[in-house]
Amino acid sequence: MKPQILIALGILLIGAVAFANKVCPSCKYDEDDNLNYCTKCGTALVKSGYKTWQNTITIVAGQTETINATLEKESGSSDIEWCYVPAGWFRMGSTDSDADDDEEPEHMVYLDAYYISKYKVTNARFCVFLNAVKSSITTKAASEGGIDLYYRGNFIYWIAMDGEWYDRIEMVGDASSFKVKNGYGDHPVIEATWYGAKAFAEWAGCRLPTEAEWEKAARGTDGRKYPWGNHDPYYNGRYYANYNPGDYSEDGYSRTSPVGSYPQGVSPYGCMDMAGNVCEWCADWYGANYYSSSSEHNPEGPSSGSSRVKRGGSWYADARLIRCADRSYSPPCCSRLGFRLSRD
Repeated sequence: MKPQILIALGILLIGAVAFANKVCPSCKYDEDDNLNYCTKCGTALVKSGYKTWQNTITIVAGQTETINATLEKESGSSDIEWCYVPAGWFRMGSTDSDADDDEEPEHMVYLDAYYISKYKVTNARFCVFLNAVKSSITTKAASEGGIDLYYRGNFIYWIAMDGEWYDRIEMVGDASSFKVKNGYGDHPVIEATWYGAKAFAEWAGCRLPTEAEWEKAARGTDGRKYPWGNHDPYYNGRYYANYNPGDYSEDGYSRTSPVGSYPQGVSPYGCMDMAGNVCEWCADWYGANYYSSSSEHNPEGPSSGSSRVKRGGSWYADARLIRCADRSYSPPCCSRLGFRLSRD
């Protein structure tokens, strides 16, 4: 990517997409040079997912210069493994005996083609994001202990600081940097709020999957109960997911597991861990009766609400709650969740 920038006066070029004096291209507000987004309209002043590029030139009045900048991707937004989901119809929802009322009516949905990440976002990858945007992060003491991280005014992540199992990412000093606790880099991030998931996705140049995209990626087009098929998550002496079979450690892990630890539980499109391990945020607002009025083509959820959809269940969930059609929800400021990415 080599954007061409026309210069007509002496300026300092900063950012993956440079703007003279950080003037917002949308509302024309002359923003603080230290900010990477417009405080008036929220427009990003740098290209999400790319490292900052900076250069200084001196020119005289009337002189023009063209500068070619080759942008380097952030390590957290490159090398993501993607699964392709082709366009077409699939069966969404369920009417089986395990289904809750909000899974009905079962209905057919058409989705355009898209990509979804093979794995949930890990602690290591989320930590790269935190360090990349640390200059824009503010902190606040959490009511339950620990530290809440805020980014662009939204609560994005809870740092527990109590040594418990969910305390996976540590803050170094006064939020000067962040690091993952030893042994948990390849485990899914688990304390991200919906705002944190969305911020990461935008930084990586991606988005969160819609609820419909998530379900199709998990179950395919044959209406199966679980990503691997219709049999239980413990079958023929093998565990197909990290869930609660009665004793948390029976499936090999007492809590979260490294992503991809159950390859036998892969979905029809190649996605890992879509049942159990850590519950995942979706883009949609939650509506208990949404299926009765949702669009047949590329549904995106209700236009408003108080909670966002979460899918897939977790290590704490029983077999019923890790079904592909199971729906759940939490307020967007809730942590204890993870997520995966999607793109067109």
